[in-house]
Amino acid sequence: MTEPFPRPKFFSRRNLWILIFILIPLIYVLNEMGPDETVQANTGALQTTFDIRQVPVQRERLAGQTVWWVPLPNSGVVEIGVLEPQLPTARIPIPDTQDLATAARNNQFIAYLRSPVEAAALEVSLEFLTEWLPAPSSTTQYVLVGDLNGTLAEEIAAVLTTSRGPAVPFVAQSRSAITELTSPPTGSQDNLAFVMAAEWLRTQVASDSVSFIWDHRGPRSQVFINTSLSPAQRQVPTREQFLALRNAFLAQANVSARSVQQISRYVMTMAAFNLSTDYMATQAARTEQLDYATFARVWQETIGGR
Repeated sequence: MTEPFPRPKFFSRRNLWILIFILIPLIYVLNEMGPDETVQANTGALQTTFDIRQVPVQRERLAGQTVWWVPLPNSGVVEIGVLEPQLPTARIPIPDTQDLATAARNNQFIAYLRSPVEAAALEVSLEFLTEWLPAPSSTTQYVLVGDLNGTLAEEIAAVLTTSRGPAVPFVAQSRSAITELTSPPTGSQDNLAFVMAAEWLRTQVASDSVSFIWDHRGPRSQVFINTSLSPAQRQVPTREQFLALRNAFLAQANVSARSVQQISRYVMTMAAFNLSTDYMATQAARTEQLDYATFARVWQETIGGR
């Protein structure tokens, strides 16, 4: 059987410098990821933003692996993401025309590579990934977002399953701080309440000497603060303060236009925690449904009662 993307013999590359950073899965942080760059083609500007309430998120078994794929027609790019329980150890060059980033979520190593959709560019991208990534395990998942359809998604997944790079088990290094707060399970309304609570708390402790760090590498998101909290700071916000906070979150959630990169990062989190395929599209509804009783209970359980 002919491979859909035969490997080229030669291509230009630059040195690989992989920086593992924390993937922030908060749905509201997506607004702060920076302006989109306009992508130009011979026929004019390609589409760079998409309404997350309308894009179809697919989750299927393709080439023997779980594949999440999202078609974003006329975007001109494909974001190829891999969620993997092992950490690649090969030091090889990254193709010049591709952007690689890495992260960790729910005790999984995550790599995602942005590639032009043209066949020649995809060949180069897939050759790099199959040389660098380890052989897939039963828990390996692929996330494909961009200018693709079901046929192309299956072809890309089939090539990725041929990966054979060296790797070691991925283990997130532990972190500690004077104050450590742990979120309820990601995807739950309690988790959303905690995100709001943490944002309120951040504004209350903010100063030049205070660090407020999210860590999403483990099965539960955590907040690390390099100072203790006073009784006043642990006091649950009032109903009026909660409503103002929820309105601010809701205003951000209602801005539904997202870039390919933002949608890709969002679906990565959905895959890491096996969330429903409509999770991204329903963020505004979930925000609006959060009530003060839930917020106050979660605050007391995670912040106030500690």
